[in-house]
Amino acid sequence: MQITIISDCADANARGRQEIRYKSLIGDSANLNFIGVSHDLEAAGCLVDALDAYSGTSGIIVVNVAPRGTKEKYPNGIPFCFGKAGNITVVGTPNCFTLAKKLGLMSEIQETDVYTVCSQFLPEEEAMRISESQFRSYEYLPHLTNWIFQGKDINAKIGEIFDFGNDNFVWYVDCFGNCKTTIVYEHDQELRNSTSDYDFIERLTDVPKDGKAYFTKGSSGYKDKRFIEIVLQRQSAAKNLNLEVGSKI
Repeated sequence: MQITIISDCADANARGRQEIRYKSLIGDSANLNFIGVSHDLEAAGCLVDALDAYSGTSGIIVVNVAPRGTKEKYPNGIPFCFGKAGNITVVGTPNCFTLAKKLGLMSEIQETDVYTVCSQFLPEEEAMRISESQFRSYEYLPHLTNWIFQGKDINAKIGEIFDFGNDNFVWYVDCFGNCKTTIVYEHDQELRNSTSDYDFIERLTDVPKDGKAYFTKGSSGYKDKRFIEIVLQRQSAAKNLNLEVGSKI
């Protein structure tokens, strides 16, 4: 089983512990990939790219990033949810499902309560310990993923996928300084409605070396739905335009 982990708990210690835990619970059938991120928007884009990379095969993607600005909404921490995107089971925090929702890949999710689910399958003392953990992506998510993998009936309720409305943002800056945005190439209306002054050139190779930044069709996305990138030929668009993950377009 191909399992991809997308997480902001990505230093060597945290990554190693998570990978060991998943492998220990699921066993030799788990083929693990790990993508380290630093922002929930970045995770949302990486989720779409991972779904595309699976090429229609079955698998599991675990995506978990601490949300920004939701402390009042979730005083006890954002809930963990799960849902389907084609043949892929997606498990994680709903703030990371935004772009999958935008592209029509996910529409319904199930929301879990850590203690309630753990008490279904674990002794009371262990369920309580996990529910009070500060590292739930290590203590709870691997268990939840394993129980879903095993086909267990998970006690859950209908959850809500986050939505950032009509605004668009930078979700990733690559090693060349190109900025992947949440604008979808297929949705031409988004380009026409954009408040930016960037002209659109479809192919990166056709972008002139004139010191100007352009919109271009990027490589990230799902099938024919690709995200627009902001590029500056032979220069870093991020550095020259002062853009970073989360910058509004």
